[in-house]
Amino acid sequence: MPGGPNKENVPVPVPVNGTLSVVEATRRQLLGKRKRTIDTSEEGDHTDEDGHECDIDAPKKLPNQDRLVGFGRHFGRTVHPFCNLLTLITEGQSRVNELTLRGIGLEDLSPRERRDQNMFKRLINMVPNLEDRLWDQSCNPDEKKYIADMLFKGMKGARTDNTKGLKIAIVEFITPPNGVLRPPLGRSTKNGRGFFHEEVGKYLCPTDYDWTDPSIKQRLRSGQLTPTEHQWPIFLYEGLKFNRDDPWDGLLKGKLVIQGFKHVFTSPSSAEAASLVYIATLIRFSLSNSTAFTLKDPIMKNEGFFTSLLSFLENPEEEEGVNNLLNWWNDLIFPGQTSVGSGQIPQTSALAALYEARRRRRLQDVSQTGN
Repeated sequence: MPGGPNKENVPVPVPVNGTLSVVEATRRQLLGKRKRTIDTSEEGDHTDEDGHECDIDAPKKLPNQDRLVGFGRHFGRTVHPFCNLLTLITEGQSRVNELTLRGIGLEDLSPRERRDQNMFKRLINMVPNLEDRLWDQSCNPDEKKYIADMLFKGMKGARTDNTKGLKIAIVEFITPPNGVLRPPLGRSTKNGRGFFHEEVGKYLCPTDYDWTDPSIKQRLRSGQLTPTEHQWPIFLYEGLKFNRDDPWDGLLKGKLVIQGFKHVFTSPSSAEAASLVYIATLIRFSLSNSTAFTLKDPIMKNEGFFTSLLSFLENPEEEEGVNNLLNWWNDLIFPGQTSVGSGQIPQTSALAALYEARRRRRLQDVSQTGN
């Protein structure tokens, strides 16, 4: 798109003999860049700079749309489905410029700024040539708005497709094996869902309430009890069992989360915390009787629930639990392999045995100290 130089785009000295300028090298380090391009094929197989597959539509499926739409779909599913992309891009670029030119470190940013910086870095590394496009001196505000609009179009389209698909599929997910739902539920309507349905309510009930208690059930149905976004539903847990003494036990291993993940991600390269939270948010909405998936739904509080769960998983203090969870998921997707760090480690290897030995030592230390 045409336009004059933008003062937000910091001029970068021309590389000499193929080397990067100090400014550009610093910027690329902040953005986690290791190579300039993202490999793509005509069949629509895409990998980001960490080698993760990008589940985006093939070119032939987007004949009249910018390729940014496909990357927007992937960003919404694996990073954040609700963020304001224009704000993320504009503030992210300004933040990188400030970090680069003033020598400010990431440790000087607020927790929210660090979170936004990480999302911006993920976006830059996901979309081919986006860094060059944004930092080109001809990239004006209209160009940035166009980029954000195309990404948002994909992000919104993915949400719409996934909510429609899961609204239908969830009925099959919760139907007892070789049985029927009583009363039956329509696949294309939300009527009768939520706490008003015995089977649906069993999955949707928050972990701090007892669905078998008739008074709790009645108060949830009447609205006397309205769960907040921080009261997570029991379907997140394996076997619908919440262990208050070990709340990590079974978290995000519930049957519906697994079925929903497989429904949306037909050929994922790996599970990530954000993608699991995205699926949990969609499953929660699909079980509810809310008719429209909106960010500010006063009852479901979809954005608040997503943020609550993701913020917990992204807390550095929960790193060990998150790594164990993601390893469990990746072993579920790729049986026989354990994902530790950035590579896939066969369970039969010496390295996997060393990790397992370390895990056993930690468990032994905990049992001996009583901590």
